[in-house]
Amino acid sequence: MVGEQIQKRLKILGLTQKEFAQKLNMATSTLNGYIRETRQVDLETLKVIAMALDVPMSYFFGEEAVQLMPENDISKIINSLKEQLSNEQSLMFDGEVLDKETAVLLLQSLELNGRLIKSTHKN
Repeated sequence: MVGEQIQKRLKILGLTQKEFAQKLNMATSTLNGYIRETRQVDLETLKVIAMALDVPMSYFFGEEAVQLMPENDISKIINSLKEQLSNEQSLMFDGEVLDKETAVLLLQSLELNGRLIKSTHKN
């Protein structure tokens, strides 16, 4: 089931296995093993894959009712990222996992810049 879900999401995102494996800094053969389910994926690796595919962990376990449409309200996106961070889930930027302090600074920066742009354009 996990492999099938990874493959579906790659298709939606228009990514090849090779491109996605490179993004994860993972051997293509390892990713292929996860997709064909000839290789067992550990929980930490699955978390990284979920974040890179922009899906919740539940996506891999048959809960397809989960909404996967992109959110367009920046404040909701930031709040969602803050929630992930408070739940001890790591965040990634450009395919690299951020340490908690850097992630907090990034989210604060996004929120501050969002408010600045909003107030600037109100006038």
